Amino acid sequence: MNNRMDKSYSTLLFKMALSFMLAWQLQVSTPARPYVAAMHAAREAAELNQPEQAMLALQAALEFAPRQPSTWLQLAASSRAAGDLQTAINAYEISSRLEPLNSMHKAELADLYLLTGDTRSASALLAELAQDPHPDARIFASLVALQKQDGDMDLARATLMEWVAAYPSDASALYQLGILTSLEDPSLAITSLARAAEADSQYQSAYDTLEPVLADLDGGNPAYRLVMAGRALGVVNEWEMAARAFQSAVEIKPDYPEALAFLSEAHFQTGSDGTELIEKALQANPDSVIANAIHAMQQRRQGNPDIALAALYRAARQEPDQGIWQLEIASTLVEMDAVAEAYPHFKQAVLLDPQNVQFWKALAGYCAATGIHLRDEGLPAARKVMMLAPDDPDSYDTMGRVLAALDDLENAVRYYQKAIKMDPALASSHLHLAQVYLNQGKPQLALEHLALAQSYAFQDPETLQTATRLMERYFGQP
Repeated sequence: MNNRMDKSYSTLLFKMALSFMLAWQLQVSTPARPYVAAMHAAREAAELNQPEQAMLALQAALEFAPRQPSTWLQLAASSRAAGDLQTAINAYEISSRLEPLNSMHKAELADLYLLTGDTRSASALLAELAQDPHPDARIFASLVALQKQDGDMDLARATLMEWVAAYPSDASALYQLGILTSLEDPSLAITSLARAAEADSQYQSAYDTLEPVLADLDGGNPAYRLVMAGRALGVVNEWEMAARAFQSAVEIKPDYPEALAFLSEAHFQTGSDGTELIEKALQANPDSVIANAIHAMQQRRQGNPDIALAALYRAARQEPDQGIWQLEIASTLVEMDAVAEAYPHFKQAVLLDPQNVQFWKALAGYCAATGIHLRDEGLPAARKVMMLAPDDPDSYDTMGRVLAALDDLENAVRYYQKAIKMDPALASSHLHLAQVYLNQGKPQLALEHLALAQSYAFQDPETLQTATRLMERYFGQP
């Protein structure tokens, strides 16, 4: 660290020599008190929100008074504001040699290390800050994130315990502790997750999903229970811990096809290649429903719907009474442009599970999009959706789509408006209503709802893409 600081010091002195040559830009003259003049220029630049000029002025000042720690701190702040993160880091490090940094400045330096990818220096500084009598919760949060990134789960757990001890009601700390201890200490995990849900309702769903599985984790058939725990962790999008659960199951039972398949998916979800694992799962049991379903999902994701279709047919043969496989087959056929061939599978899905509103929505949406069996199947399907889910705004959107496809635009508008009244942030209904208004020659109303669709579609990329395309086509706006 000392060699690095010496190098940083030399680099900055060189920069300051160059900046002094630009003194005329800063109105810094070299007569009597150049340090005072440079500092005055720095203050003026800061007041005018000109961080680059402030940085140059402070560098000029430091040429005359290089042992002023407060000036180095000002240089660090102005450099960061100007986007020169390395100069800011160097300034903080030099200031620390002259006078110890306080906790706030240490935290700022740690943040700069993180921004520039120096995780080792950041970890060391954050660990030091965590030992303060009253450390900020953000220090713990950053430190845990780095420890997880480094794969040191034991150290992350210890830091989380310190975090919870310092902030007993911090929902984020409690939730992370619950997740991290879910496999090795289910009782502590359940307690932590319950406290997290009590402190912040956003964690209630995760608690409801994980609690029954973790409560049963110490029972018989450990490999199976680990797979169930991993599935639950995947449902709440905690894929790294899910991968650990599946890996433990595979270590207990190496030829367990479902564990191998789920581990493959966990690898994909965390950015690794799970191809070998899914292939091993299918070799262990070519008829495994779960392995075929995961294989199909991965192949569709990779743009191979034909391979996915074969896997889905295998799953459907094993579970002929499950409508979900018929729906997935239908969706894959549509993806392959085999639109007409998809219809009997959409129809079979609703016949197998006539109370499943999602299946009826899929059938109605298919008919609306393709025009196939629109009046005799699409319209009754939309009515069935309305009957099964009368309080769901998406039910009204589904009926609107079918009516628009039937060219009943006035009634389509009415249903879309009802959906939006129930949920003003329903981006799909804003888009569909805008499309009807365009067909009716009402551009101003269409523009209004396209803009709303764009603003609400941050989690709906397909709607966002369509709304943006229509904005550009009809209104020349991005």
